Amino acid sequence: FKEWCAVSVIAAALQRKCRLEWGTTTFYPNLYIVLTAPAGKARKGTAMAPARKFIDRIGIPLAAEAVTREALIRTLKESESVVSTETGIIVHSSLTVFSPELTVFLGYNNTQLMSDLTDWFDCAEKWVYRTKTAGTDDITGIFINLLGATTPDLIRSTLPLDAIGGGLTSRMIFVFEEKKGKIV
Repeated sequence: FKEWCAVSVIAAALQRKCRLEWGTTTFYPNLYIVLTAPAGKARKGTAMAPARKFIDRIGIPLAAEAVTREALIRTLKESESVVSTETGIIVHSSLTVFSPELTVFLGYNNTQLMSDLTDWFDCAEKWVYRTKTAGTDDITGIFINLLGATTPDLIRSTLPLDAIGGGLTSRMIFVFEEKKGKIV
């Protein structure tokens, strides 16, 4: 768990400022990592605590632990930053979801949020959210990184059946441990 938390922190710190050009495809270092273990058995929270300290210390923009879709979109828009590099200017809206209880963030059967996370995983250059009354949010350079923790039982009860094996879960790295590796 600690190694995967470290990988997620590195991805969060890199944001959309790094990329890999592979032919006609561009890859960004965003990851959706979900630590999975029975409740109280494998120390998910213990592994995540130092990761949170790193994220806070270096000032990585974070989503709220519990949030509506609209507030998450607004936070993503507000995270937009401009970076000047030797090769040009990078405009990106990078945000990390840090959720020790993934169910609190996702909610139960929140298919719209799950669809958004699935869509955002590909790091679109431009994403537009328009409402009848609240106007339009044009988001440039989407980058979402997710580190969460849950139990196998909550995966079954939180995620709708059609999300399993495709959509959001096909973009997630589920790291499973049955029990603590060792007692220190």
